[in-house]
Amino acid sequence: MAAMVALDCTVVIGIINVAWTTMFRAQWARLFTADDSMLRHAALALPLVGLCELGNCPQMIECCVL
Repeated sequence: MAAMVALDCTVVIGIINVAWTTMFRAQWARLFTADDSMLRHAALALPLVGLCELGNCPQMIECCVL
């Protein structure tokens, strides 16, 4: 039962990660560079990073449960 609660929480956290990496992709990249080319590339890549986190969060909990 506790494992399912933890898994549900990580899915919610993963969805939040997808949302903030998508919504704030331009602002986050500006923290590290002012180069327009890099900003465009980072803006394209950050939603993919969020999707990776969507899969990574539950995986970490499943590893801990095992």
